[in-house]
Amino acid sequence: MRVIWGFILIFIVGAAFADTITLNLSFENDGKLTANSFGVVIVSDDIQDQLSFRIEANTSVLGSSADVEQFGFSLDFAEAITLIGGTNSPEIGQDRRVKGRNSIFDYLVDFGQGQPFFNTVEFTIEGDGLDLAALLNSPLSSQNDKPDAQFFAHIQSTRTPGGSESIGGVVPVPAAVWLFGSALGLLGWVRCKTA
Repeated sequence: MRVIWGFILIFIVGAAFADTITLNLSFENDGKLTANSFGVVIVSDDIQDQLSFRIEANTSVLGSSADVEQFGFSLDFAEAITLIGGTNSPEIGQDRRVKGRNSIFDYLVDFGQGQPFFNTVEFTIEGDGLDLAALLNSPLSSQNDKPDAQFFAHIQSTRTPGGSESIGGVVPVPAAVWLFGSALGLLGWVRCKTA
């Protein structure tokens, strides 16, 4: 019995302190959900006080010349952050709109445009006490008549009719929360069986 509980606790603790999450770019600027992901956002906090972002456009859906030009995101974080590097010497601004959106995000990273096309871009930010919780707990965008999101990418030169998409997503419920609830349920079931 103790062995089972040991495995459950290791599983929960491991999920709670995971240092990388993968998020889907799951809907277009017209709000249409799609079964084919438009891309992923991989966020890592394996270095203290830093978050590293990697945005990958799905070229099988968007085309080989998909060019990630901007990435907007929100944080639940009151301290100042600094951009410390990324693809094509990006620039960061606060309270900006992703091109083609009415929503305002806490931060907008701009990678520029043109050749070569960057269908994968990266950047890193730092701030005192910054970790994944700031992203996981961030609010949805507002001031928009389209689906709100916690992050959005503007991708140019796609095979879509306009040649440009603003594609976003929302942060899912952290796995650790689901696992904790599941573990509590399992604990109740085990106690009933052993009583």
